[in-house]
Amino acid sequence: LDTELGFCVPEEDMIVFGLTDEFPNKKEFMNTMCHEMIHLLQIVNDRKVNHGQFFASWCQIAEKSDFHPEKG
Repeated sequence: LDTELGFCVPEEDMIVFGLTDEFPNKKEFMNTMCHEMIHLLQIVNDRKVNHGQFFASWCQIAEKSDFHPEKG
């Protein structure tokens, strides 16, 4: 994922989630949103924020609905 498109990071007692306001198309926006939402799941479940097994398992679930968060 290009960090210029989105981010989701824990900071002190809050979670900072952001997206650019410029996407080439709706599909890229949806994939990026999905990618960052998986990172949000990692944070709220006290997991390491990375692209490891937890992230990959949620990517597989998302792909069933035609989202491709790994491409975000």
